[in-house]
Amino acid sequence: MSHIYSIQYSLKDDSILLERIKSLGIWMSYFPNNIFVKSTLEAREVYNKISVGYETDRILIIEVVKTSYWGVMPKDVWEWLKSS
Repeated sequence: MSHIYSIQYSLKDDSILLERIKSLGIWMSYFPNNIFVKSTLEAREVYNKISVGYETDRILIIEVVKTSYWGVMPKDVWEWLKSS
């Protein structure tokens, strides 16, 4: 089963982390230090895959429940969320 996660992080150099996140599946980013990714992995598995070398840094992974979200975003964000 696929999940959509919002991954938030606070790192000085996030280039390796971002590549790891993007390798998990289809992704989208509109905010600094936040990326949405679609994955068949559970949240803990996502964390374990992306956090190697970042164990003391702040990384938060939250599953997006597609039946309950709201806000003001560009149209392509809503389309991506609905199609994922």
